[in-house]
Amino acid sequence: MVDTKMIRAQMTLHEYTIDKLAREMGVSAKTLSTRLNISPQKFTQEQMEKIVTTLKIKDPANIFFKQ
Repeated sequence: MVDTKMIRAQMTLHEYTIDKLAREMGVSAKTLSTRLNISPQKFTQEQMEKIVTTLKIKDPANIFFKQ
């Protein structure tokens, strides 16, 4: 289960909007919004890596593989 609230918290902390993060990830804002709001389980490994790197997430397992 993906903790999308934590991703959004990290976005806010680092002053990233959906548009800005999507550009950094190389995806459309619509794709990122869909992943965050409707189907977070469909993040690809590459997308997860981009989020972790861009938002400087120290413990990605707690966000992307939350039990």
